[in-house]
Amino acid sequence: WYKKPKSEIVGRHMNEIMLPETYGAYENAIERVLAGEVVLDERESKTPDGVYRHKRANYVPDRDDDGTVVGFFALVHDITDMRRATSELEIERARLAEAQRIGNMGNWERDFETGELHWSDQTFHIFGQAGRISHGPDPEGFMALLHEDDRPAVQAALDAAIETDAPYSLDHRIVLLDGEVRVVHEEAVVVRDADGRALRMAGTVQDITEQRQAEAALRESEQRFQDFANASADWFWEFDANDRLIFISVKLSEYGPNPEEVIGKTVEEMRGDFAG
Repeated sequence: WYKKPKSEIVGRHMNEIMLPETYGAYENAIERVLAGEVVLDERESKTPDGVYRHKRANYVPDRDDDGTVVGFFALVHDITDMRRATSELEIERARLAEAQRIGNMGNWERDFETGELHWSDQTFHIFGQAGRISHGPDPEGFMALLHEDDRPAVQAALDAAIETDAPYSLDHRIVLLDGEVRVVHEEAVVVRDADGRALRMAGTVQDITEQRQAEAALRESEQRFQDFANASADWFWEFDANDRLIFISVKLSEYGPNPEEVIGKTVEEMRGDFAG
């Protein structure tokens, strides 16, 4: 650290070896240990070659036979790499949390050994439990959050995944504290040991309520259009993006085959199907 041979360090005062700013940062801890206190100090400081390192220092008083402090022992760990890794992990966790917030998707994991259920922050938010509990509920508590009509299907899917590795992928309803009903999509996999024993289950949950509402609104809009078209004396037809017929009105079908005979065909495939 100090880029000096041992002979130039032993016998020198610490403020002669450290940079002034570095010694100043540690001076309070040194005064405390010389007063008889055991001190743990963790901070980032600059070495004489200008490199900032994060260090964890343990200072322990050195006492003589009558208990007088005559000096101190210092055990210093360079934890720069550990702190860097921790910082990077915290950044990745923050990015994951933000991505989950944007996508309204959380993740969870249940440990079959301990029975503990771990939820991400967004999972707490989705189930309306943010700030109420610090960990995921037990199996009974989880079922209590579901719409009562959906509980048997969810339980059956969980049992099948654990017992036979059947895919756990389903939509179901949950009920928030204020009575609001939301729709979520869950997917999970079971992790097993070498003997095939289920160890834990890891999964994701996504709130798809708005998606379901949009799909329902689209179906209603489509039905209104078809009802209007079928009641009109005009001809109506509709093609999809692949140029295939997806709807013809009753009036138009009077001039050709039944709708089920032409739905799904392109214009070229329908040549000759209509009389007019």
